This record gives sequence, structure tokens and C-alpha cells, in this order.
Amino acid sequence: ECSEEEMTKRILSRAEKAEVKRKDDNLETLKKRFKVFNDDTMPVVQNFIEQNKCKKVQSIGEIKDIYGNIRKCFIKDLVKPKVVFVLGGPGAGKGTQCTKLVNDDDFKSSFAHLSAGDLLRAERNSGSKDAELINNYIKEGK
Repeated sequence: ECSEEEMTKRILSRAEKAEVKRKDDNLETLKKRFKVFNDDTMPVVQNFIEQNKCKKVQSIGEIKDIYGNIRKCFIKDLVKPKVVFVLGGPGAGKGTQCTKLVNDDDFKSSFAHLSAGDLLRAERNSGSKDAELINNYIKEGK
């Protein structure tokens, strides 16, 4: 759980500090990304909530405190290999918290972090036949 206001603040801060600039870290594209997230992702999340397959974690506050809450969820449920999707709007802290999970000594052998955005940007930058399609989706905030 993270407000659009907080996510916007985080994204713009990331854009300001980044050595390598992302084309989608700007207000215009961010508005599109929020719309896509709300229209396309939130109905899926709602479905998981209704099936009791979703855990919400407040993601406003200090990174270490947020991680402490996330970590509790994983310790309770880590009994067999699973696929875990960490969902949230742009700037909610998905990448920050997933990086902490895969570097946590208790979870290192249990998780790998695959970021859809990072994978798509890498594919786009490789010059593959899909590069233009991926670039257009990123520009549209999808």
C-alpha cells in the first residue's frame, strides 16, 4: 500500500539522482503508468485479495521498517518453493524491497529477483527485433 503522491515523489527523486536516466521517469509517463496499473493490475490484485492469496504491506515509512513487515510475511510462508509476485504502483518500493529479500541471509537460497521492467529494458537495449515495440510500450507507461 502506497499513495500515488508518495510513489510520484520517489520516482521523481530517483530520476533526479540516477546516473542512467530512464525514459519513463517523468510526470507525463508516470500518469500513464498509474492509469495502466490501476486499470490492468489492480483488478488482478483484487481477485487475489478475494481468494485470500494476497498480503498487503504498508510501504510508506523507512525502508528498514517496511522491510521488517515484508520479511515477517515471508518467514511465515516459506515452507516450499513458490512463485511470489511483488506488486505495486511505480515507485511503491517493489525493487528496493525485493533486493533486500534476495540479499537477506535467511532467504538468499530461496529467492531470485526478476524485475519485468529491468528485463524489458535490457531486451530493448539489446537491439532485438522487439526493441521498438518494447520502447513504445515504455513510452506509453504500459
